[in-house]
Amino acid sequence: MFGALVPWDSVWHPGADSATRVRFNRDVLIEGRAPHAGEYSLWLIPHEAGPWTVIFSSAAHVFHKPYPGARFDVLRVDVTPEQASQMDSFAIYFPMVLRDAALLRLHWGTTAVPLRIKAPFRPPS
Repeated sequence: MFGALVPWDSVWHPGADSATRVRFNRDVLIEGRAPHAGEYSLWLIPHEAGPWTVIFSSAAHVFHKPYPGARFDVLRVDVTPEQASQMDSFAIYFPMVLRDAALLRLHWGTTAVPLRIKAPFRPPS
């Protein structure tokens, strides 16, 4: 898949048709970095060696091509992909969810890209 269907070192949209979106109703930490609450489109830069870049773009309501550009980037994090069991269709899922943390996994073929999300608990005021 990666390196053939999805070229190395190029911005790729994980999904089809409209850009895949994620929405946070409050501030969270993603890989220790803090985007503000809001809605974002999700983009990846796969690399043959080393960490992959995951991009959260404020251009949330766009088609999957072309990439809206770095000027809309809200957050870029580098994440090391993991070997995983074969997944024929691209999937985005949460294999671990706790009270104040979750693991979001982007998975296709035998490659999974994990994103660690923290949402520190705040009791209602």
